[in-house]
Amino acid sequence: MAWSLDVVRRWSKTIAGVGILGAGAAVACSWTPVVQEVQEAVQDVASAASLPAEQPPETVAAVEVAPEPPRPVIPASVIARILAPPPPRPAPPVRPKDKYAALKFDIDAERRELAQRRSYGERVDEAIHAAMNKRLTEIIETWKGTRWSYSGTTQVPRQGKIACGYFVSTVLEHAGFDVDRVELARSASEQIVRTVVPDPEIERLSRVSRDYVADRVLAQGDGVYIVGLDTHVGFLINPPGPGKDVKFCHSTRRYRRAGVICEDARSSPSLKSRYTVLGKLGAPMLVQAWLEGDELPTARKNEPQVVMALAADPLPNLELMPPVAPAVLASVW
Repeated sequence: MAWSLDVVRRWSKTIAGVGILGAGAAVACSWTPVVQEVQEAVQDVASAASLPAEQPPETVAAVEVAPEPPRPVIPASVIARILAPPPPRPAPPVRPKDKYAALKFDIDAERRELAQRRSYGERVDEAIHAAMNKRLTEIIETWKGTRWSYSGTTQVPRQGKIACGYFVSTVLEHAGFDVDRVELARSASEQIVRTVVPDPEIERLSRVSRDYVADRVLAQGDGVYIVGLDTHVGFLINPPGPGKDVKFCHSTRRYRRAGVICEDARSSPSLKSRYTVLGKLGAPMLVQAWLEGDELPTARKNEPQVVMALAADPLPNLELMPPVAPAVLASVW
């Protein structure tokens, strides 16, 4: 029921007057519901009057929404490649059962391991030199007893025959150096030396004794050396430790049933030469080439050495590098 404020007030006064006049209990009782209704109406109207007037709805300006650009369609072939399972990992290489093939396998694995350790910042400079000299010596020792032939080119120790140049080039290749085995073997002895030793570190000796050559090797420390002679080439080995003398390892025809031998350098008839070219296999650029598998093209007379170009990226000075925390090495391993 809708009641205006004036009507409610008039009714309130009338009802109040009736109550004041005291028309009797019957009249008061008959008016009780009306009084209650009027009182409730008064409260409703009063509450409505205290509320703020209803505000007209705000007009919202229309905003133009740019249409969404069309989504790119992914080709089914791309989706198939994404959802396809990853290819299986290649099986790790299996170590050969053949003794010599296993030795070459171990050399390659050791080179890779040392290169990885160095890339993590580990100080492995001495370990690299020691490993290279050790592997060269192991390959040379394995070839002992292989027969000599001027045209021998075998690649298997003690099977077939081998010439002095092929003995040197094959040992270098099988020890992990990336050389052209055939071209190097057919080169002059001095160019064989220049292929693996920088010119500033090569000693060119004229008409010197075998003792002098051996003493020069001892003076430069232990390791493996390559020596070029008038018509011959081979290795000189200065083993570590006191009391050990220099050995000359080469493929020769001087002895009956001769071939690859290691003999005392001071008494070897094959070491006699008017012109001797001597170099140590240990220059930083050569070690770098061995470790990383860099190619060593055969040196040529009157041409710059390729091995010298590797000096632009030598082994880093690991002594100046900050040490790597063991936790870091553990995380990368």
